[in-house]
Amino acid sequence: MNKPIRKPFRIALATIAIIIGIASPVLAGDDAISKARTSCTNKWPTDFRMQKYCLDKQKTSIQELAELFDQYSQGTVERDIVIRCRDKWAAEPGTEDYKMVLYCTNQQMEAYQALDSGSTPKADRPTPTSANDTSPTIGEALYHGKGVCKSCHGYGGDPSNLPIATGDQLKRMHPKPTDIRTSTDIQKKTDQDIFQIIKLGSPGTAMIAMDHVNDEEIWHIISYIRTINRP
Repeated sequence: MNKPIRKPFRIALATIAIIIGIASPVLAGDDAISKARTSCTNKWPTDFRMQKYCLDKQKTSIQELAELFDQYSQGTVERDIVIRCRDKWAAEPGTEDYKMVLYCTNQQMEAYQALDSGSTPKADRPTPTSANDTSPTIGEALYHGKGVCKSCHGYGGDPSNLPIATGDQLKRMHPKPTDIRTSTDIQKKTDQDIFQIIKLGSPGTAMIAMDHVNDEEIWHIISYIRTINRP
């Protein structure tokens, strides 16, 4: 019966693959997962549930990136896209975000393929549903409920007014969650920008992807945020 390949040997094989250009150094299994684990721990130092959730998402993205990378030969535009997105979102030690690497790669691939075929690239972010008077009210309920936004940004967008369950933990977060009420940064961002942050998270912060709410619900939350953001 064949014996399983020992871990040191697997690492050696991965290293050889990197040297000869078969695999990307940052996408080489154990190394990428180790970096993702450190990044998730840095984002959620005292919340082990969120660490696990974050790492599970990162592992899935790493696997998809590795499969995507292997589809193309060395020197192709497609493989260069993966490398450029990796360098943008997974270069800073302790803040590697492979979910953003995957998102960046998919968007760049789609744009490149559309340009190559002569067609018009699709919008890289969804268009909001028609605004209506009830949207902020729906968004307020989602913000304080299903969206769990209040857990970090506080009731009514005030991070000094947090639920008891998260208050002590968030006092130790760096950087601190944004005060939605007074943020000039939010005021300057487009709705599409805010949509991307809610949907995909924000690298280098504790803001993870809110993929438990759908696109329509995110737009309602944005409508509510616009009503309380008055810097």
